[in-house]
Amino acid sequence: KYTNELLQYALESSVDSNRELTYRRKVMTAFNMGAVAAACVLVAASASYIFVRVTRPLNELKKQVEEIGRGNLDAHVKESSGENTVSMLSRAFNHMAFSLKEKIESEKQLLVEQRKNEEYEKLLSQARFLALQSQINPHFLFNTLNSINRTVMLGRREQALTMLDSLSVLLRYNLADAQMPALLGEELGITEEYLKIQKMRFSSRLNVDVRHDRKLEQAVTLPRFTLQPLVENAIVHGIIPKGSKGNIWITVKKVHNEILFLVTDDGLGLGAKQKDGEQTGKASYGLRNVDARIKMYFGEDYGVRLEPGEKGCGAVSVIRIPARMGGDGNEDFIGG
Repeated sequence: KYTNELLQYALESSVDSNRELTYRRKVMTAFNMGAVAAACVLVAASASYIFVRVTRPLNELKKQVEEIGRGNLDAHVKESSGENTVSMLSRAFNHMAFSLKEKIESEKQLLVEQRKNEEYEKLLSQARFLALQSQINPHFLFNTLNSINRTVMLGRREQALTMLDSLSVLLRYNLADAQMPALLGEELGITEEYLKIQKMRFSSRLNVDVRHDRKLEQAVTLPRFTLQPLVENAIVHGIIPKGSKGNIWITVKKVHNEILFLVTDDGLGLGAKQKDGEQTGKASYGLRNVDARIKMYFGEDYGVRLEPGEKGCGAVSVIRIPARMGGDGNEDFIGG
């Protein structure tokens, strides 16, 4: 009996211990499962936080950087509050994009203003050139009509009619588009028409010798009425005051990268105020006009220079222009 009771007690104690162990195992299992669940929730929350606060903003930032690379200056990322690295990057990117857009817009505006100024300067140069071109007309016309008038007064009516024909050719040439340059051949031809008028007026008192390379006639362009005023200046202020027979030599030649026009006369020569390009008054009006037009067309390095002749006899008018060969006479006038 005692043994049975002891065995019964041992069995009951073992059952109680087993129940307690089973309970502890269940509690431990529940705790472990809770810990694992909490860990999973924490990992998921961390991943979500990283995606929302780091990965997605960085992807958006990358996308907007690519937009700027494609030329979209309106690229912008949403800024988040805080002082973390991603927020600082977002603010820095937005500031950079805004500054870049502002700078490019400023550059565009500057280019637009610069283009407007260039167009204005071009129009102003054209206006100045046309003003100079129109000024040469009455000056030339007055002197030519004066020559024809004197011929009529001397009773040479047939010569006067021939001179009027030459004058009509000159006026027709002058009425062409003033902005279009003339070929050298045209300038030489129109100068010869002018010389016909003067030769009829002065008869044997005037001798003219023209020398040039014929290859240059269709290859060189220059402003209209460039050569004629130099010949007119030589006649009116060199040969006529001389009171006796006079000679004029017209030479056109290519020297290195320049075309030189030389109008030489054996008239009275230059006064003190007319030397070294310091011509004043009516004697230099045509030369100043031609010089201004050449400078507008070819640049300040070119123009007209008035020099004394050999041994102080007569004068030499020299025109320098760049040797722009192969011109067809159809380019825009201002700027060549």
